[in-house]
Amino acid sequence: MIHSGFPALLIASSGAVADDMHTLAARLKQLRAQRILITDDNVLLGQADLALPLPMGMPEWLTPMVLDAQRLPI
Repeated sequence: MIHSGFPALLIASSGAVADDMHTLAARLKQLRAQRILITDDNVLLGQADLALPLPMGMPEWLTPMVLDAQRLPI
């Protein structure tokens, strides 16, 4: 289902799921998907086709309060 140019939105703050997000971002790169990353992780930001940084060091549980992804015009 994911193909070249397919848009993939990843929202990832540093924390429990960070390793999984790195794995997912790498797999999406292999599939040549367009990676839109919203994160405070500099490594992930560097892998994004479109990077939207979160404030550094923000607790993972605050991420939904800082960003309401349903209102993001993509």
